[in-house]
Amino acid sequence: MIENIKELRETLIEAIQNSSNVFIVGHEGPDIDSIGSAIALSYLASYLGKEAYIIVDDDELKIEPRLKTVIDKYKEKYHIIKKKEFLEKANKKSLLILSDINNTDRLSVADSLGKVGSIFTIDHHGENELTVPANHIFISLNVSSACEIITRVLMNGKIPYDKEIASLLYAGIALDTKNFDLNTNGKTHDTAEKLLFNGANKELAEELLKEEYDSYCRVKGLVISGAVFKKYTESVSAPTNVAFALNRERPKQIYYKEEFAKAANDLINLSGVNAAFAMGYVEPGIVHISARSGKRVDVGIIMEKMGGGGNSQLAGGKFQTEDILGLENELMGKVKYGIREEEETIESPPPMQKRP
Repeated sequence: MIENIKELRETLIEAIQNSSNVFIVGHEGPDIDSIGSAIALSYLASYLGKEAYIIVDDDELKIEPRLKTVIDKYKEKYHIIKKKEFLEKANKKSLLILSDINNTDRLSVADSLGKVGSIFTIDHHGENELTVPANHIFISLNVSSACEIITRVLMNGKIPYDKEIASLLYAGIALDTKNFDLNTNGKTHDTAEKLLFNGANKELAEELLKEEYDSYCRVKGLVISGAVFKKYTESVSAPTNVAFALNRERPKQIYYKEEFAKAANDLINLSGVNAAFAMGYVEPGIVHISARSGKRVDVGIIMEKMGGGGNSQLAGGKFQTEDILGLENELMGKVKYGIREEEETIESPPPMQKRP
C-alpha cells in the first residue's frame, strides 16, 4: 500500500512511463469527482508522453445532463472511449488506473482486468471484499475526493496544468465535500485555494453541484420518507431488522441506478439495521434493486432467489415489472432465505494481495 502523496507521485509516474499506453476508469454512474480526476490523470499521462484513454461505458441517456455536457466537451481531447475500444486497444503492457473506485462493484471493466499488465488504484473509499487486487494501491480515507488526491500529486511534482484542469479538479472536490461543508481538513482547503489561484472556475462547480443536490434530495427522500423496517427474528442479543426503501408516494418516478446504491448504503449504516434494500424504476417498466448487509444477513442468497445476484454483503438485480409494490412484497417474503443462524458468521475475506 502506498503511504503518502510523494510516494504516490513517484510510483504513478514510474508506472505510466513503463506502460505502452494508459487507461483510466472511474465508477459507473459517473460524477465530476471520477470524471475530473480521470481527465487530470489522462492529462498527466499525455504530459509524460503516453497515449491515454478514459473509459466511460454508461448509457449516455442515463448520465446526469450537466455531467454529460462535460464528457461531450472533453471526449475528443482526452480520448473518452467505450469498453469495446478498451478491449481492442489494451495489451499486456498497458496500465489501467482505477480512479475514485477500488472494487468491482460499479466497475465497467471488472470482467476484463486481465487484458492489462498492471493495475493502479487511487481512491478515498474503504476497501471491502470486492477490492481489486492491484499492483499499486493508494487509498486514503482522510482525503475528501479523488480530485484532491490528483491535485496534490500534480502540486507535489510541480507539474503545470491549465485552467480547464484546475476547474474540473476544483469541481470534484466541491462535489464530494458538499461545497466544502463536509469531509474537509486544512489540506483540502489549501488545495482548493491553490486551484483557484491557478484559474479554477467556481461557476462550473456551482452548476454541477445544483444537479448533484437534486440527486442528493432524491436519495434522502428514499431513505427518510420511503423506508420501512421489518423485524424478522428475535434473539437474546438483538433482533434482525431489515430496511426496504422505495418512493411510496410516486412509485413510478425514474431514478439513476447509482442512487439506489447510495440509499442502501445510507440505510445499512443506521444503527440496528442488518440489511437494506433500495429499489425503484431506472426506466419505464424496469426496476433496479440495490442490496447491502452486515454479517447476519446474506443478501446474495436473497437476490439470487429473486433472480438477481451478488455476494453476501452487496448484491442487486434488474426486474421488468409494472408492479413495484408487488415486487417489494415478493422480496420481503424471500428475506428469510438469507438470515443466518445466530452462531453463524461470514468468513472475513483474506487480506488484499498485490497482483504479481
